[in-house]
Amino acid sequence: MEWINRKCYFIGITGEIGSGKTTVSNILRDYGYSVFDTDLFSKKILIENKFIMEIIEKIVGQKVSRNYKMDFKKIGQIFDDNPKLEEKFEDWYQVFLGKEIMQKALFLKNEEKILFFDIPLLEKKGISNKFDYLWIVESKQNKCYERIKHRNNYSNKKIEYLIQNSKINKDLLLSNYKIIDNNKSIEDLKILIKFELDNLKAKFKL
Repeated sequence: MEWINRKCYFIGITGEIGSGKTTVSNILRDYGYSVFDTDLFSKKILIENKFIMEIIEKIVGQKVSRNYKMDFKKIGQIFDDNPKLEEKFEDWYQVFLGKEIMQKALFLKNEEKILFFDIPLLEKKGISNKFDYLWIVESKQNKCYERIKHRNNYSNKKIEYLIQNSKINKDLLLSNYKIIDNNKSIEDLKILIKFELDNLKAKFKL
């Protein structure tokens, strides 16, 4: 990939919803690494760009604002009742968000040699090939299900949809990725991450 004046390696962290990407990111932060939070960035994008609300309104055919601001609760209810409308919006938004992430990445100030990006739905954003290396976090589906249920209390149907929607087709990726197995204890995960960090340093001769 081409980056202007880029002085560090970009590593993408992705995986199915509930696989433990946030846990991996937090461990990396504890180890002193910077991790770009895509979910936080996305929320900022949604709040600051009024035209996105207009696009949603065109898709769902009704107002989704409250006090001139996006009513996320109402949008969530509409999408829960009409998954096809959510898919239509997500097909557009994920690509848009991917481009915004790449633009933001060009101006990130980072003195480290490695910068991580916590990025759900990486393939749908169309930027899989923009990273020097990928970490794909994997957990058994029942573990993913339990985490989502505990965290969001979604319906079973919603959880099944989210898991299926976030599956990764490794055949479409290049060979520059590593599976991060998150099926054991948190201590085992920390040891694995430490090991893979050493592998990255060796790979990039840092």
